[in-house]
Amino acid sequence: MSEDLILRCAQDPRVSITFAGAEVTANPLDSPLTFAVRVSAPGLDAVAHGVTHYVDGMALPRFLERLELTGWAGELAWHSTDRDISVCAVYDGRGYMRLTWTVRPWRKSAQGEWAASVTTVLEGGSRDRFVAELMEFLGQGDHRGQD
Repeated sequence: MSEDLILRCAQDPRVSITFAGAEVTANPLDSPLTFAVRVSAPGLDAVAHGVTHYVDGMALPRFLERLELTGWAGELAWHSTDRDISVCAVYDGRGYMRLTWTVRPWRKSAQGEWAASVTTVLEGGSRDRFVAELMEFLGQGDHRGQD
């Protein structure tokens, strides 16, 4: 399994989203990848366990890859099929992307239903490296959806 993948905010490195604990689940029919997603900021540390991209495949990195480095108008959004991860992207006009990540486990936990969000600022030039690392992280195991 690959290393954990951390995206830190360019303006405040204490704010981050982490994709961690990649594990291929043994299953007679397939071997889906499960992982945890953690959002962190001062006073916030929330983790969703058992996240999978079995249906979505590489849809998240493909969404990020389509964000124009020269910018776009308004807000662009993506969410996983089971909605445990979503991201909303806004271009600031100065070469930075504001990515608001929301983690909301679709399965009810012992703590009940919850959601947590952080906003990371990503320099446009860093996008390609993050997309490549995310594709590598998600490229483990057997998953059906490619887009």
